[in-house]
This record gives sequence, C-alpha cells and structure tokens, in this order.
Amino acid sequence: GSLLWNWSHPVVAAGASGAICGLIGAGAVTGQLIGGTQGKRFSKVMIEWAVIVIVFGFFVGADNAAHVGGFVTGAAIAWLFDHGAGWMKRRRQPSGSGGLGLDAVALILVVGVSFGFAARYQKSAISVEDLINQGVELSRAGKIDQATALYRRATKMDPHDEVAHFDLGLSLLKKNQLPEAEKELRSALSIAPSKTDWWPVLAQILHAEGKETESLKAVQKYLELGGKAPGK
Repeated sequence: GSLLWNWSHPVVAAGASGAICGLIGAGAVTGQLIGGTQGKRFSKVMIEWAVIVIVFGFFVGADNAAHVGGFVTGAAIAWLFDHGAGWMKRRRQPSGSGGLGLDAVALILVVGVSFGFAARYQKSAISVEDLINQGVELSRAGKIDQATALYRRATKMDPHDEVAHFDLGLSLLKKNQLPEAEKELRSALSIAPSKTDWWPVLAQILHAEGKETESLKAVQKYLELGGKAPGK
C-alpha cells in the first residue's frame, strides 16, 4: 500500500505499524465470522483501533498508506482463510457482557511500551550530520579534542560520509597528528575525489610529513580539477 501510494515520489517506509494494522484488520473480520455478542464486540473494538491509528497517523505524519494497506490485506486474508481454505471454523461464543481479557491487556501494554521506547529513542537519536555540526561548533570554540571525538563517532556511524572523514582529518591536523590526518583526508578524497578544495589540505599534510613528491601530486590534482594556482 505504501509503495503504490508513493509510487511517483518514493519514500523510506519502516516500522511495524503496517503489520499491526494487518492483525487489526484480520481481527475485525474474525470477530464477524465468530458472530455472537462477543464476536461483534471484538470486531467493533478492532475497527475502532484502526480508526485511532489512522487519525493518529495524520497528526504525526505517519505512513497511513501502509496502515490502510495492512488493514485491508489482513481483513482479506482472514476472510479467505474462512471462505477459501475452509480451515478456520466459525465458533459462536456465549453471549454476555464479558470483560477485557488478560491477553488483550498484555497486548495493549506491549504495544504501548514499545511506542514509548520508540518515541524516547526518536528524541535522543542523533544523526551523522548532527555530530558533524556539533563538531564544527566545538572546533570554532577551540575545543578540538571534543570535536575530534564527535567526528570519530560520525565516521563510525557512517564510514562512507566524506565530510565526516574530512573534518576529522582537519581536526587531527590541528592536533598535529599527521599520519592519522593523512589517513582521514585520503579516505574523504577516495569517496569524493572531485572535492577540489580538499586536495590542498592533503598537500599541506603531506608537506608537513616531508612527503614532497606526494604533496606535489596532490597540488597537481587540485590544479587539474580547476583550482587556482598561487597568485592567480
């Protein structure tokens, strides 16, 4: 459902709510198939849950296409199991008011706690971009060691982020840790070799290490990419 709805502008869809809606849809149909007061009551509660999920989804910007798709698919499979395969037998439950079962209470607790942890994680989660931006601010404030630690963390989170490697290299250069700085600059340029302004930084590090031949090669690469020669 999510794929079809977002076909013209693909989005990243993740999470278990679509599958949960599938169970809710199957529950709604199953309640109707069971019949009786309890069956109809169960079906009604499942439909109410589906409405709550979809309304809540509108407010938080969730993937309601996945929710609706899950509900419809779950309902269809439950109906097919009963009418097609024939192995799901109808069983009329005794009528009566009946309370909320322990299994339902447990399910509500599990889902509620899971959403709570998810919300807490979402608030505390930090992206590679956040780490880099915080590192830049710390570096500007002269807190090089703290900035370096954040850049290292960013490269571990995403080893293919060229900016994280480059900023870590600059930070290590400021700390005069030249071999490590060279390693990070080379990693950054291996990912993004067309970053013209990064080559002089590598040339500077190589020059400081006494690697004049390699430093000249880095300068030549800078010029090949359209960099301006000194004095021009």
